[in-house]
Amino acid sequence: MYVYLSHTHFDLKILLPIMILLFIAAVIPVILSSLKIKMIPVLVVEIICGIVIGSFSSKELFVIDGSLSPIMEGIYIIGMGVLLFLSGLDTDFSVLKKIQKNENKIHINALTNILLICVILLSFGISFLFMKYMNNKTIGIILLTIIFSSTFASIVIPLIHEDNLHHTTIGKIISAYSSKSELLSIIALSILMVVEGVLIENSTYTWLLIAVIVILVLVYIFDKYLKLERFKKISGGIVHFSVRFTVAILLGLMILCSMAGVEYILGSFLAGMVIKLAKTSKETIYKLETIGYGIFVPMFYILVGIKVGVNMTLVEIVKWENLSLIMLLLFVLILVKIPFMYLLKWFKLSTVVQTTIFIACTLIVAITAEEFGVFEEKFINALIVASCFTCIISPIVFDITKNYGFGKNENDTRIVNPNK
Repeated sequence: MYVYLSHTHFDLKILLPIMILLFIAAVIPVILSSLKIKMIPVLVVEIICGIVIGSFSSKELFVIDGSLSPIMEGIYIIGMGVLLFLSGLDTDFSVLKKIQKNENKIHINALTNILLICVILLSFGISFLFMKYMNNKTIGIILLTIIFSSTFASIVIPLIHEDNLHHTTIGKIISAYSSKSELLSIIALSILMVVEGVLIENSTYTWLLIAVIVILVLVYIFDKYLKLERFKKISGGIVHFSVRFTVAILLGLMILCSMAGVEYILGSFLAGMVIKLAKTSKETIYKLETIGYGIFVPMFYILVGIKVGVNMTLVEIVKWENLSLIMLLLFVLILVKIPFMYLLKWFKLSTVVQTTIFIACTLIVAITAEEFGVFEEKFINALIVASCFTCIISPIVFDITKNYGFGKNENDTRIVNPNK
């Protein structure tokens, strides 16, 4: 008696939505490259495609009863975890180092700390304007403060490196601020989630956070200091051992954080930072980035768009009531970064305006905030759409002139270390 694959209980049609997501993710870069469109990030187009799919397509492939299907939800969670892991992996710790006092340079660490505090205070004040959209006023204001003050380092830092600005002072300021802002926002969300017990009711597993910390410390010590020769010989004979081990650690930390009642993205972000600090081999990091950015992250962004499109279709987005709210939120996301105007002390107005708009780029925190359920559905969807717009407008404005990063003196070359 012959047994064929088609006769088994597994139905290959289940893989159809995954195939569609991967196909879209593969085609988008090709189209943008063919049209020579470099100013719009690929992730933005992926989100827009997701919104179109969620608005007009047959939703049975991706959505069941107004929510992502179980398999799509699983890919969404893994995709977010991988994205934050890669964000932690991309953290530039060199920008956090203090500059020696005898050097006549901008103190980037102190400057970005002051700017971050000013932005947080301004965000806190403006958050009160949106209280009517909150089911829980206290948590809502805290969440909006985190969202308004955050910067999406996963978009900002790669663009800084792509434009060869990471060695300049303005590039270091942007990198330092975005790294601190993203890390602080994730920690704040996690603390808020512990307090509220959003992920699990009556969380009694907070002690698992200790396990998370212990695992991170052990991974750091082992990877950085205890690279034993015998172990290296054993692991060297196993294909892709380091990649498998890292992925296992990543998933384990996400699960432990979730069980502890903390945002699982905290575990993935910290895992990325630890791997970075431990100075893991470039080959391993390259493989991890290839898997993440090549497979899971693109599917995640498309699914973000689908979730938005299901709750707020394109037809509803263009309605004046919703569009006006989106534009207002977009304006606020840029307005709260007004403290960056202090950079006029060193840089030209065009550079400072571009920096202010560029640093307003945010997305991941707004998506994460949806899990708290403290905002009206219309408002949180408008906030996600507005955040998507920041990811479109910011890179375009950032690339609009070739004089970015120059000082007030027209004779200056691109500034590396301007005087106080």
